[in-house]
Amino acid sequence: MAGPLSEFPATQAGQSLRVLLWDRDLVDMWVLDDAGERVPFRGKGSVWHAHTDCELTCITNGDGILQVGDHSGRFSAPDCLLLGSEVPHVWKARADSAGVSLQFRTDAPLLSAPELASLTRLWSHARHGLRLTGATAEHLRAQLQLFAGLPATVRLGRFIALLDVLRRGHATDAVPLSARAHTALRVGEDDRAMGRVLDHLIAHFTDEIRLDDLVRMSGCSPATFARRFTRLTGTTVVDYLHALRIQEVQRVLLESDRPVTDIAFAAGFNNLAHFNAIFKRRAGCSPSQYRKQQRMIGAT
Repeated sequence: MAGPLSEFPATQAGQSLRVLLWDRDLVDMWVLDDAGERVPFRGKGSVWHAHTDCELTCITNGDGILQVGDHSGRFSAPDCLLLGSEVPHVWKARADSAGVSLQFRTDAPLLSAPELASLTRLWSHARHGLRLTGATAEHLRAQLQLFAGLPATVRLGRFIALLDVLRRGHATDAVPLSARAHTALRVGEDDRAMGRVLDHLIAHFTDEIRLDDLVRMSGCSPATFARRFTRLTGTTVVDYLHALRIQEVQRVLLESDRPVTDIAFAAGFNNLAHFNAIFKRRAGCSPSQYRKQQRMIGAT
């Protein structure tokens, strides 16, 4: 039976914009009411999900793992991202995080105005998920953080201004994330099962992961599991797991002076030679060289 990847309440019919805030995690959030007051809201951002709303998000604190469609990477403050309607995604923060999200329906009466017809290309581009950069991202970050406490009428006016910033800047200041554009939110039970597998991998990638456990979790045969996982992520389970672990190693290399061996084992690798080969293949250098090079770049 078809159904959403995760139950996430969409903006109501006739509602053009919803503002979500969080300062600890993506579960215990707030939504702004018409007067600009915070109302508790139960979020789903930390599990694999999708929704009919577009989402413009600014991370103001924290970092973690980001999966958008078949893109696997990391997010950190002060990232600014635009996710189109029906793009499946998950934000898995490493610790406490904070941010603000604007969620809006592109089929709302306001956005159907003839004056906004030029945004059609932006909505199409956003179906890949976009990481915003440069002057566009700086402007969006500054404005998004001012939405808290504003009444609905003022928020709406500022939102229209932000759309113009996106329209003018997305061609040069946006990096597509997912190789595949997403166009259908309604999916089958098999897709939801694979979403649960993905949630498990992201939450437990530093632990021992057994392929047969993942196959059993998916409820399908090994061959079907492999095909569906590749369709979802664009890669194999082994390569996906390696990517998560190498990203964690890279983070700790830059944030600490811990020995490389300790970092590798803590990230889930159990063979140092195997780890070194994987790291060099993905990063183009050894872990020690990576630490030195990145710190030199940071110093300049």
